[in-house]
Amino acid sequence: MARIELFTRTGAIGTHDRLLEAIERVRAIEAEGRVADCHIDTWDKQIVLDNGSLDRNREVRKRFEAFESWADQHDISLYPFFEERTCGSPVIDGERTVLVLPVMCLAVYEKGALSDLFPHAAGEVTYTVAEGLAALETGTAGLTLLDTEE
Repeated sequence: MARIELFTRTGAIGTHDRLLEAIERVRAIEAEGRVADCHIDTWDKQIVLDNGSLDRNREVRKRFEAFESWADQHDISLYPFFEERTCGSPVIDGERTVLVLPVMCLAVYEKGALSDLFPHAAGEVTYTVAEGLAALETGTAGLTLLDTEE
């Protein structure tokens, strides 16, 4: 049975109701026994990817690296949902690379391994967090194109 993680971004203006709805849906999916476990967490708007970043940034960066590896293995894209940017900073007297995180992200794990991630794009098709939640709610086989190609 799947385990899911929902990440929501702190301080995302104009998204409060949508975030609360997603959290309620995740809790309902778990309560209905459609998944073995769920975890809900928040992350910042962006994290610094350069060395020496805070411990919390390291955790999110490590998770993103796992997401990126999974996406590469399945020939899908996490962009523009996760976006790397180079920013100048007078404080550090130079440039830093940051990762802008999506307002919401849903990770689905089967047998301990990442099996799906929302949002992402496969070619011209975009798969949203709402679509991932709907598939989990209805028990639809094949959450994304990955499952329907086989």
